[in-house]
Formats: sequence, C-alpha cells, structure tokens
Amino acid sequence: MVLKVLPDGPAVGLDFGPGGVRAVKGELPSPDALVLLPGLRVANDFLNGKLDTFAAVAKGDVQIWGRVDMVDALALVLDRVGKYL
Repeated sequence: MVLKVLPDGPAVGLDFGPGGVRAVKGELPSPDALVLLPGLRVANDFLNGKLDTFAAVAKGDVQIWGRVDMVDALALVLDRVGKYL
C-alpha cells in the first residue's frame, strides 16, 4: 500500500508481509492499494483521525485505489496508535 500527498509527495509505502507491516520511505513499485491525499493538512488529519474519511472519499478529496480492505485495515491500526503512544 502507498500513501501519497499530491502532487509530488511525500509518500510512504506499507509492505504487509508474514512478519507484519514494514514502512518504506517513498513509493512501492507495485502497491496493492493506493491512498492519494490532496495536501499535507489533509494527510495530517487523515493520519491523526481528525478527518471524516468517508466524507472525504465521497467528495473526492481523498482517493482510494486498489484493495480497499487493506485501507480499511490501516484505519484500524491508525485508530489504535494514540492508545499506545
């Protein structure tokens, strides 16, 4: 999966494998899912759970391509980050 701030980044790749999730700086060559965010403010709100993701996708502010189930799994992980930090 790749999360990318448009138009030119930054971007992060998340490689889901048998050993867990590995973060990679930049884009993966063939991601199974792609989340495109229109700017740093939206990216910050997305990652910090301050964005109504469903509304943002419906309005076209956030674009999701590929395996939506992977993006949904990411949402579960992001929801728990604050509890562990």
